[in-house]
Amino acid sequence: MHAAIVAAVDLIAADAAMSTVDVIDGPPFEWNPLRTAGEQRGDGRRYLFIGADVDGEDGDSATGEQQWGGTGLPRDKDERFTIGCVALVMDGGEDVRGCRAELFEILRTVETVLLAHIDLGDGVTAGPVLYSGFGGVDRLRQFFTDRGVTIQVQFGIDCRAYLTS
Repeated sequence: MHAAIVAAVDLIAADAAMSTVDVIDGPPFEWNPLRTAGEQRGDGRRYLFIGADVDGEDGDSATGEQQWGGTGLPRDKDERFTIGCVALVMDGGEDVRGCRAELFEILRTVETVLLAHIDLGDGVTAGPVLYSGFGGVDRLRQFFTDRGVTIQVQFGIDCRAYLTS
């Protein structure tokens, strides 16, 4: 799971369409007011948190299960999990429709990157999962803050991996 989260962050952040989006590994320190860790490269309006949940401390950054693999060896496992993600856009004004359109453009980019790197590999070496995919939108929230309209959506990256020890 760890390697998949790292790979997803690196692949998505490297995409040219995400050049103005702060792609962050894990949740922010605080959601309201939004406070994140480290240097950001985006425009301070668009964020993608990979390994996060909008419910903060009570939420799940990732969920999954492991089952023994079909090889008959007790050390082989089949793992299926979903990495929780939150995309957030603030527009500084009152343009709900425009803000929502920007947010869904981030989701389209994430889905495009996952389709191009189904195993979360870099195209040269194999990735950490057998396959991954856009798991769909779980929750959309639209509200106003001191930074204008804010829209966030929670979604998942579904993964399957085969683990051996």
